Amino acid sequence: MRGKLFFIGTGAFAFGVLWRTFFVISPTFISLVLFFGFLGLAFYLFERRVVVAVLCVTCLMLAAGIVRAAVAPATVPTVFAPLFDQQVSFTGTVVADPDLRQKNQQVVVEVRKGIDSTRILVFAPLYQNFLYGERVTISGILTAPTPFESEGGRVFRYDHFLVKKGIFALLPLAQVSAVAPPHGFLNIVVDTLFSIKHAFVAGLTRALPDPYGQLATGLLTGDQHGLGDSLVTTLALSGLIWVVVLAGYHITLIAEGILWVFAFLPKRVALLVAGAVIAAIVFATGASAPSLRGSVMAAFALFAQGTGRTYDSIRALSATLIIVLLWNPFLLAYDQGFQLSVIVTPALIFGTPLLEMRLLWIKSAMLREIVAISTIAQVAVFPLIWWQTGQLGVWAIPANMFVMSFVPLVILLSVVAGFAGVVAG
Repeated sequence: MRGKLFFIGTGAFAFGVLWRTFFVISPTFISLVLFFGFLGLAFYLFERRVVVAVLCVTCLMLAAGIVRAAVAPATVPTVFAPLFDQQVSFTGTVVADPDLRQKNQQVVVEVRKGIDSTRILVFAPLYQNFLYGERVTISGILTAPTPFESEGGRVFRYDHFLVKKGIFALLPLAQVSAVAPPHGFLNIVVDTLFSIKHAFVAGLTRALPDPYGQLATGLLTGDQHGLGDSLVTTLALSGLIWVVVLAGYHITLIAEGILWVFAFLPKRVALLVAGAVIAAIVFATGASAPSLRGSVMAAFALFAQGTGRTYDSIRALSATLIIVLLWNPFLLAYDQGFQLSVIVTPALIFGTPLLEMRLLWIKSAMLREIVAISTIAQVAVFPLIWWQTGQLGVWAIPANMFVMSFVPLVILLSVVAGFAGVVAG
């Protein structure tokens, strides 16, 4: 019964987050939901009925989800609103690893005005070098992000895409100058992680010619910007975009590789090392929603392995969903990668064993598993991809069957190539 209540609570919390993301909910309604939740809790203490427990958990978790989404900033602070379309100048802090594009780099700068703060996406020249935690002065015309029409005729909600990152303003053609280097232990640690990533990526591109170097970079870091729009579109249509998204499958392979390398250490020490390395990799690669989901589930698996407890993947997924939404409630509504990740994971957990039972005519157990996983994954994500893009790759299932068996080897060879490039450089 506890397990079912946990799943009900997770669903209610996620629904509350999603509901409040799209609609304004009055405090009166929230108070009413909380009242029924606590009333049910009080009643349950005297008479333990299942229906009362379900009502209590549903109301309390629904209210918690609504409140979490309500307190998350969804619009620019009012003090910054009059500054749009005006020439502005701010001094702020770089709060993310600069995103290098073909024509410029995008730098997220957090600025303050009085007691309010917001994040601005600054478009800066490629020749400038910025560090995490660095203080910079930015100036230019402040603009608001707006939706635009993509090549396929669909409207891309660029404003929603940035809201999930806490960004509410743009500064195109900005003039940026450094004011002070990073200071403080945390900033130095984070900047060191980014520097290690940059050195490794440089080693990859040094060891492997394009587009193979960029593809390996996407495979290991989730960075798709160097692949080009054509290749990214091809990967998406063929159902292979997951290959260049640092998600649960990649993190699982990385964890297994780390445990194999440190097998000579005591078990719990090796598990702690694996957890620390995974956390460092996820943070250094931008902590995208799929990687966060995968890393939290991996942490649960490592904890279970270290303590000798049973790992329940569905409960781990439910707990992970709550943790990630507490961290950022906008991911459920505005992050396609997180949506796909949440849909695919339970589909694979429940659907793969059932389909494998229907594929017993395939004699090879490994091939049978690959066919089942590829089929279930593509069928599960088909409605969402069709709704979001209006496109469907007819070769998605066979393409995944072919590619999946080679991904672990390609990851291993890419890691070797990256280190070789670093040493050679």
